[in-house]
Amino acid sequence: MAFERPLSYASTFSIHAAQVSCEGCFDEIRLRNASNPKKNALSRFFEGTIYVRVRRDQLHVRHVESGAEVSVRASPPFSTERLLIGQFTVAEGLLKRAFQETSGGKLVKPRVLIQPLEMIEGGLSQVEERVLTEAAIGAGASKVVVWLGPELKDDEVKAKLKE
Repeated sequence: MAFERPLSYASTFSIHAAQVSCEGCFDEIRLRNASNPKKNALSRFFEGTIYVRVRRDQLHVRHVESGAEVSVRASPPFSTERLLIGQFTVAEGLLKRAFQETSGGKLVKPRVLIQPLEMIEGGLSQVEERVLTEAAIGAGASKVVVWLGPELKDDEVKAKLKE
């Protein structure tokens, strides 16, 4: 069973700026950024594609374009007996560090495909999906897709993030 839910720019913006209530604001922001080639070139420099596989207290992170990989174990642990990510701030900090390590220490706003590999019997609840998404956004992701299914190759990761 495959489950994915891309997080659009508009929903990323509304999470961080919930006080904005203008419906048409997001289209205006998108159009303004699309018409600014300097901004687009700069944002492409800071973006990348990152594939994250999550196990109990462990993250395996790969920067798709460069091939850089890092596996990190959480200390203190972020998993609990019932939840893959039960200690949110620990997982978010670990993701942020892994993003920086795989991108050579540059400031990045990567597109992230995150895949839980354990504790997914019966699928993910909305809360579990939200935890994965919010941890990646808090670590600096510009777009997040949560993927349940077989492990993916680099070209498949890019294709999932374009959908």
